[in-house]
Amino acid sequence: MNKKYKFGGIIVLEIKENRESNMCTIEGIENANHILTDFWNTINNVEKISSNILVDEDVKIMNIDKKQVIVIRVPRVSRRNKPVYINNNPFVGTYKRFHEGDYKCAKNEVRAMISEANETTKDKIILEEYDITNINKDTLKYYRIRFRIYKGESHEWNKLDDEEFLYTLNAADRKTKN
Repeated sequence: MNKKYKFGGIIVLEIKENRESNMCTIEGIENANHILTDFWNTINNVEKISSNILVDEDVKIMNIDKKQVIVIRVPRVSRRNKPVYINNNPFVGTYKRFHEGDYKCAKNEVRAMISEANETTKDKIILEEYDITNINKDTLKYYRIRFRIYKGESHEWNKLDDEEFLYTLNAADRKTKN
């Protein structure tokens, strides 16, 4: 799979899902080109959508069983481009996807996205007055467990001691070392 879509999604227009049988039926679109033109006009309208993250290669008309469907590959939005929202208001028009549903983001979630949209994330700011001794050992221990689960036991960073692990992650800066 293209890495660009690793955490994005795929939308297929005119396929009907039967949840009971877990099967899909291709309905097809009568005038796919017209629908596609309307789609591009809508997502490029800044009054409707804050930012169009799609390019031509993300949207295709496909023929399946002699019927046309529109396939939209939605890439994951980078933190610098979040939030993407509708109707000119990020606090009421920002949604997140979980499982099979879209859910309105809470105001604190939207504020966090806006805050993280800077060139430098807060995680990258070096706190000069702190050094590696200020790290909470229990928090680091649990992070390392999660890292091992996510990256696998054989990941080379699992062999590093805590201090070298933090330097390698860029979670600590060697200049602040005691």
